[in-house]
Amino acid sequence: MGRASVAIKIGDGQAETPARISPISCGECPSGASSPVPTEETKHLWHELLHDASFYAFLLEADRDLAAQARERGCLRCGGRLDSARYRRKPRGAPVELPAGWDRRESFCCDDCRKRVTPPSLRYLGRRVYAAMVVVLAWVLRQGVTPWRAERLRELVGVHRRTLARWRAWWVERFVQTELWRAKRGRFLPPVAEDELPSSLLERFSGELRERLASMLRFILPVTTTSCPPAWART
Repeated sequence: MGRASVAIKIGDGQAETPARISPISCGECPSGASSPVPTEETKHLWHELLHDASFYAFLLEADRDLAAQARERGCLRCGGRLDSARYRRKPRGAPVELPAGWDRRESFCCDDCRKRVTPPSLRYLGRRVYAAMVVVLAWVLRQGVTPWRAERLRELVGVHRRTLARWRAWWVERFVQTELWRAKRGRFLPPVAEDELPSSLLERFSGELRERLASMLRFILPVTTTSCPPAWART
């Protein structure tokens, strides 16, 4: 499979190919605020993105690149060689057939100290079984003048009302307490409305819808793993 053609736009107008995921700088956080409440037209476009097989392929290739970077750095504990120890996941929520390999989480084991190293991921938000983009977009689609009914979301991505409530609580109660958010929230001017997450954060990234979603998934990379934060998150 060739690399997907999607590029991640950053705030200075440049674009990155999926070949490298580079550090976030202050300039990548747009200063202008827009309404976190999506219009019905925007919801339709997000719905289409959920069905875009090429975007899932892009996320897979980006994760593989992040894994290659982690392997190149070696074990963070002893500097030893990292051997592949990827494991199977059963991703839920994607309304399309996923590319081969999507059900494997990239991970490594140190050849010397045996410490497991699991790189950050644009596909998986920690141990959640639903794809990270679904955890973001499901609640976005629930917001607006005419919110999608929980039943409609359940038909689309198989998520239950109780699961939506847990995701909502995670965004507005736990995510805002993470080291990542405490360190980065000051870069957004005016401040992001924390009680309207994740929509209020998603709307602060520039570019086409897929570029904005990719940028947000890239922004939250540090919370997707505890054993191997992105290199730029450690500086």
